[in-house]
Amino acid sequence: GDPSGTGANVRGFTSTTRPDQAGDGNVANPTENQFFDPKAFVLPANNIGRFGNAAVGSLIGPVTKVFSMTIGKSFTLAGTSRVRFEAAFSNLFDTENLGLPNRNVRSAQFGLVTATQTVDQAAPRTVQFSLRYSF
Repeated sequence: GDPSGTGANVRGFTSTTRPDQAGDGNVANPTENQFFDPKAFVLPANNIGRFGNAAVGSLIGPVTKVFSMTIGKSFTLAGTSRVRFEAAFSNLFDTENLGLPNRNVRSAQFGLVTATQTVDQAAPRTVQFSLRYSF
């Protein structure tokens, strides 16, 4: 059930129960296996009529590092005709960007990063070529 009687889903943690924060959950050198310290968070007792005290934004997620680049060259053909070739590189150096750590305090994987980012420009390297003819 709902120990607080609110039925609210809390932003930040994926469990409907917000944990109490018993210490600084951030670690000095986060890794995929321990991105934050799960021992710094405990579930409050049932039926106490409140959510836990862990604040929104109390954990810092993975950094996204992406270098994107577009290069192009235009060629003039006969008359006013032109051809433009472009190559657009997203995540040029194919930097692995970690996804969010598991934030479900009830899960055995709480604090673990189990995936990489796949959204927009943070996904693995992609290359798109284009050819445009203008007349």
